[in-house]
Amino acid sequence: MKNKLKYYFKSTFVRYTLSYVVIMMLLLTSIMVYMYSYYQNSIYDNTRDSQTNKLASVRHQSEGYVRMLSGIANQLGMTAAREPFDFDASPAKARALISALEPHMATADFCRQIYVVLDGEDRVYYAGGSENLDDFVEDSLHYEELSPMELKNVLFTKTDGRMIECQWVEDAFSGRESERMVSYILPLGENGSGNALFLIAEETFLSMLDDETADISNRYILSGGEIVVKSENFILDEDYVIRASGDGKEMRTHTKLLGGQKYLFISMPSDMMNLTYFSAIPLTSITRIAANGWVDFVWILLVFAVPCILFMVLISRNNQRIIREMGKKFHKDDDAYADYILAIRTGIKELEGKNQDLDKKLTQSRPAQKIMFVKSLVKGYFQSDSEALAAAEQAGVDISRPYFEILLLGAPENKHPEVYLEKLLSEMPEDVSLAGTDLLSQDQMLIVAFADDASRLRAFAQEIWQKDEVRESRLPVAVSDVHEGISEMQTAYLEASSAYDNRFVMGDMRLLSFKDMPHAAKNVVPQAKGYIEAIKQAMSLGDIDMMHAQLDELVRFLRDTDMSLYAFRQIYNDVIGAIMSLTADDETDALKYYDLFTLSSCRSLDELDGILRTVLTEVMQSSKSEDKRPLIQNILAFMTESYTDPAFTLAAVAEKFSLTTTRLTLEFKENMHMTPSDYLTMLRMEHAKKLLKQTDMSIKDICAEVGYSDVSSYIRRFKQYTSLTPLQYRQNAKGAEE
Repeated sequence: MKNKLKYYFKSTFVRYTLSYVVIMMLLLTSIMVYMYSYYQNSIYDNTRDSQTNKLASVRHQSEGYVRMLSGIANQLGMTAAREPFDFDASPAKARALISALEPHMATADFCRQIYVVLDGEDRVYYAGGSENLDDFVEDSLHYEELSPMELKNVLFTKTDGRMIECQWVEDAFSGRESERMVSYILPLGENGSGNALFLIAEETFLSMLDDETADISNRYILSGGEIVVKSENFILDEDYVIRASGDGKEMRTHTKLLGGQKYLFISMPSDMMNLTYFSAIPLTSITRIAANGWVDFVWILLVFAVPCILFMVLISRNNQRIIREMGKKFHKDDDAYADYILAIRTGIKELEGKNQDLDKKLTQSRPAQKIMFVKSLVKGYFQSDSEALAAAEQAGVDISRPYFEILLLGAPENKHPEVYLEKLLSEMPEDVSLAGTDLLSQDQMLIVAFADDASRLRAFAQEIWQKDEVRESRLPVAVSDVHEGISEMQTAYLEASSAYDNRFVMGDMRLLSFKDMPHAAKNVVPQAKGYIEAIKQAMSLGDIDMMHAQLDELVRFLRDTDMSLYAFRQIYNDVIGAIMSLTADDETDALKYYDLFTLSSCRSLDELDGILRTVLTEVMQSSKSEDKRPLIQNILAFMTESYTDPAFTLAAVAEKFSLTTTRLTLEFKENMHMTPSDYLTMLRMEHAKKLLKQTDMSIKDICAEVGYSDVSSYIRRFKQYTSLTPLQYRQNAKGAEE
C-alpha cells in the first residue's frame, strides 16, 4: 500500500494534473485579484460620480425653492411699499397685505406657513390675520432651540437671506402638532422694508436628499458654515463636517481617516445664501458593494473551472501514457512503480554524455580535422601563413607548396559526397597536395590543390575533369586561377564559385575555368575602392547613419554599372575584409558574422546588400567606439568644429592639445584606424558631397565652404576620395533622384 501511494504521487498523471491545477489556480487568482481591484475602483468612481450628481440635483432643487421664496418676499414687499403702512391708521392696507399672503400659501404647497414683519411695526402678519409681536413670540410660535427674545431678534435682523437649522417648531396657526421644520428669513424686496419668515417641513428636504444610494451615505445642507438639514445613515462628528465642507468657494472631493475608518467626502458650494451641499460615504460601503459584485464573478469563474479541470485530467492521462512508454525505453528494470520522468531525465543525460564523447572523437579524428581546417582556410580565418601552416600540420594537410588553386565539383546523385570525395582524392598524383570538403548547403565538393609549379596545377584541373567517375556522373567542374599566398584563398574561392555559376552559359560538359570567363567579370572597378574606404572610415567613427549612407551610394553605383556577379561578390568581400581589419584587436570575433560560403550562394545584388548590412551593423554594435580615450573624443570634436576654416592645420590641433604632430598622428591612428589628415579630408569631402546633392551652389563656393582655398586642389582631393569629379558626382546624384 505504501509503495502504491508513493508511486501514485510520483506518477506522471498526478504531476501533470497538479501542475495544470496550480497554473490554473494562479491564473484564476490573478484574475480574481485584478477583478476585485477593478470592481473596487469602478464602484468607487461610480459612487463618487453618482454622489456628485445627486448633490448637483439637490442644489438645483434647493436653489429653486430659494428663488421661489425670494419672489414671494419681493411681491409682499411691493404690496407693503405702495404707501406708508400703519396698521392702526390704515386697517385697509393691513388687510391688503394679509390678503396678499393667502394665494402664496396656496401656491407654495411645500411651505407650512409664511409670516411677515415690517420695519417700525410691532405686529406679525400671516394669511388670515395678524398678531401683536410679543404675543406672537410668546404664545404662537415656539422653536426648540430659540428663545422668544432670540426669535424676535431674528425676525428684525437685516439680512440678504439666511436659514435657521432644522428643529422642532410648534406653530399655533398651522393647526398641526409640533414638527421638525427648516426656517428661511428673506428680506421684503431690495429696499429691505422688513422680513418674511418661511417655515418648510423637514420632509421636503429629506425627499431631496434621499435616493437609492442614501443607505450608504450621509448628506448635509449647510448655510453660513452651519448644518441646516441632514440625512444621516451613520453617526459622523458634525464639527468635522463643518470643517470638511470647505470655504464655500470651490468643489472638493477627498478621503479622510476618522476614528479608524476611511471616508469619501464631497463638498459642493452654491452662490445663493452661502449654501454648501455635502456628502460623506464610508469606503467600507464601497468595498462591500465591490465584494458583492466580485463574489458573483468568482462563481462564474468556478463554474468555468470545472470543464477546465476535466480537460486537464484528459491531457494528463494522454501525457502519462506517452511518458510511460518513453520511460520504459530507458528504465531497464520491470518496476511497476518506477519514476518514469526520472528515468527519462537520466537516460537523456547518458545520451548527452555519449554524444559529447562521440563529438570529441570525431573532432580529434584526422578526417574531421581536415574538413574543419579546409573550411577555416577558405573562409580566411588564419591571419598569417605561419598560423595556417601550424594548423595544417596538426590536421595532417600539406599546404607548404607555394601555388594553389580551388576546384568546385557538383555533388554526385545517390552517393555520399564525403565518400565520393575521399575516393577521388586518394587517386591523385604525388606532386600535388590535396585537401577537400563537401559543401552540403551548395550541393558541391571543394578541393584545394597545392603544387610547386603553377603549370602543374593547370594540368591537374584537366586530370580531375577527365576522370571516369567524374565524367560518368556528369559532374560540373570549376577551377579558379592559380594563386600564391594564403591571403588570396578567399579570392580563389570566389573565382571558382563564379565559374561554377557560369556553367549554364559555358556548358557543363567542359572544364569551367575562371580564366575563360569574360574579362569584365574579373575587373573590380577602381571607383568601388573609394566607396570601400569611405565605409571603412564610417566604421572607424562608429557612425551607423554615415555607414548606411555610404553603403547606399555603393549599391547605387553597382546597380548602374555593367558588372558580373563575381565582381559584386569580390567588392563585397573586399568591404568585409576591410571591416575585419578594424576589429582585429577587438575581443569580439568579427568573423562569426560573416561566412564566405553564404556570400557565394547569393544570386542577386539585393541578397549581397542584405548580407553586407547585417555584417556591418553587427560589427558596429559590438564595437566599443564609445570607449575611445577622452583625448581623442576632444580632438574629434575640435576638428568637427574647425574643419571648414581654410587656415586649419594639424599643427594647430597638436598645439591646442599640447602634443607633437607625430604623437597626435600615432594616438589618432591607434584609436581611429586612420590618420588625422585622412579624417580631415573625410569631414570636408562628406560635407562637399552633401552640398553637391542638396544645393545648387557652384563648385567654387562649395570649395570655400568646406575649407579649401584652391579649387584645383579641392577637385583633385575630391576625385581621389570618390573617383569622380565634383561635377560628375552632382550629375550622378541628380540622375539617381530622377
